[in-house]
Amino acid sequence: SNMTALDFDPADHHQVFTGVHDIAGAGAFSFTANWDMDVYATLIICKDRDGTQEWKWVNGLVGYDEFFSSNDNGAANQDASNVISVSGTVGTLGSDFTDGNTIIVEIHRAGAKAGVSNTDSVDGITTTVSANTVSGFSLVTGTLGASSSTVYSLGHGLGAVPDMAMWKIYDSAGNNSVFHSGLSVPEARNLNFDSNVTEQTNTNIWGNTNPTSDLFYLSTTSWGTSVNMCGILWAAKPGYSAFGTAAGNGLADGTVINVGIKPTSFRTKSFDAT
Repeated sequence: SNMTALDFDPADHHQVFTGVHDIAGAGAFSFTANWDMDVYATLIICKDRDGTQEWKWVNGLVGYDEFFSSNDNGAANQDASNVISVSGTVGTLGSDFTDGNTIIVEIHRAGAKAGVSNTDSVDGITTTVSANTVSGFSLVTGTLGASSSTVYSLGHGLGAVPDMAMWKIYDSAGNNSVFHSGLSVPEARNLNFDSNVTEQTNTNIWGNTNPTSDLFYLSTTSWGTSVNMCGILWAAKPGYSAFGTAAGNGLADGTVINVGIKPTSFRTKSFDAT
């Protein structure tokens, strides 16, 4: 009774599926979204649950024909032609996944598939943004400026301060760097999805500046000049999503984390240990 009532159906914005992928036998694993993925840009995260295959992230704003992996620092524009095909509400996994294995797929609905131009930047950078302000989720692409040792602002379209964001250089190798509002000094710390290191102290990566409801900050000191960036951002929505920190207590039943919702998916990362 204390949970926040929502005026929208969470399943219209976020879904999780599991199924057996067997092209040679029962057939490829397909899933059906509660929205048209050719109309709404969708983040599709896939993982082979029975094998050692990498995590694959497909970002509908940049195109369903490309992917990056969150467990390596390779370029974000790897060929996804054998990873997934999308047609309307249906996604079908391809030959990159092992026959007979169970695959888990998580999807997040953003805004318009093509995105819109965003000129909120105070540094003259136009980003392409596909934002879902109902669920607090946004996909962003943009190119940093040519000046070195400079902090650039990029519009993200959420209309709310991001609690978590992952940024990656799109067309060359680089870490999957994660901003999280729960870190000790968010504007000067980051986590890497592609390694097990603790939180990293880096006053340059986010320009030593916390994001606002309109802007996210990236420094060319860390990222480089004239590089194409891809961002995935979330802002907490009471009753739908939550972001925070918790300390382990060493007990068998662990620490209780009351997130105020019944989670469909959950991610956790130690930030002070490997």
